Amino acid sequence: MKKNILSFFCISFSAISTFGQVWTTQVSGTSAALNSVHFASPTQGWAVGSAGVMLGTTDGGTTWGGLSSGISSQLNSICFSSPANGFAVGTGGAVIKTVNGGATWSSVTAGIPFNLNSVFNVGNTWFVAGDMGGAGYTSNAGSTWNGMSTGTPFNLKSISYISATQGAICGDNGVIKKTTNGGTTWSTQVSGTTQALNSIKFISATDGWAAGGGGTILHTSDGGTTWSAQTSGVTTSIGSIFFTDAMNGWAVSGSKILSTINGGNTWTSSVVTTNFLVSLFFVDASNGWAVGSSGTVLKYSNSVSTGLKEATSKASVHLFPNPGSSVLNVETDDRIESVSMYNFLGGLVKSETQGSFSVEELPAGVYLVELKTEKGKTTARFIKE
Repeated sequence: MKKNILSFFCISFSAISTFGQVWTTQVSGTSAALNSVHFASPTQGWAVGSAGVMLGTTDGGTTWGGLSSGISSQLNSICFSSPANGFAVGTGGAVIKTVNGGATWSSVTAGIPFNLNSVFNVGNTWFVAGDMGGAGYTSNAGSTWNGMSTGTPFNLKSISYISATQGAICGDNGVIKKTTNGGTTWSTQVSGTTQALNSIKFISATDGWAAGGGGTILHTSDGGTTWSAQTSGVTTSIGSIFFTDAMNGWAVSGSKILSTINGGNTWTSSVVTTNFLVSLFFVDASNGWAVGSSGTVLKYSNSVSTGLKEATSKASVHLFPNPGSSVLNVETDDRIESVSMYNFLGGLVKSETQGSFSVEELPAGVYLVELKTEKGKTTARFIKE
């Protein structure tokens, strides 16, 4: 039994670096507000914003170039199904599409006269959602569109599907709706909040998150039948939430980026910019981007060094209790030379020479514990409650 516990907690630094808010600023070349970002791969991505502004990159954001969207309407959301095919939506029911990676765009008539706030793709089907409960879909690349009766007058902010039939939408006044037949009918789900919900993300038929006003984060593990509130640690509105799997997730709120490594049971936040962040997107747990006001583009990569050396020892380390709130015990088969604790920014917060010490004074969050023994160094992750 002890061997199993040890193997759970023993991970190299490179494997846990996603817990650190390692975000770097990228030069977007615009001062326009950016409202949405999407990547088809770790290298190819797009961002859209005010007055029809559109950007593209083919090198992961090292360089961004302006693209011609062909319209002057504010663009609120962009999504690609492949490196070539994508849709973007915006104010006044604007819908545009590309079949060549964004080199050229053409306007599409979706028949929804309201502002459109979200576009999402599953297979050959594209879904859109917007103000006044407006929503629709196309299964033929936008040639024809079908309206969806969502049964709500509230503005819809985000749409997420996990299959051609099962999807969810969220919006103002805490609205969450679910469909199991592709959008023919929608059922109301009890969110437990009246806050505007700006973003919804499902990663499976059961697990999903929604986030919005007042720092609200909600989670469901039963497909939306019930939703429970998670403690985000912020009170400002959350504009976007994204999970790459059941454990690893991120959200943007004002100038902060929140992250979790345990499905949202605990969230850690850090200020990463002076501007207002609106949207984020991850292609995997190692590569993500966030965009916002004044042309802000930030990139996350867990391959970026925080100044700590990768563990060189294969020694096992057992941290307990973990999560914990008062005393942390570090157990290893080797003689301890030092124990160092680092916060999510890579800053040293504690240095010890014993295997048991108080952590009461540390803020709640995720920490990296670096253990140095006679055999070398090893690292493990600790969650402070």
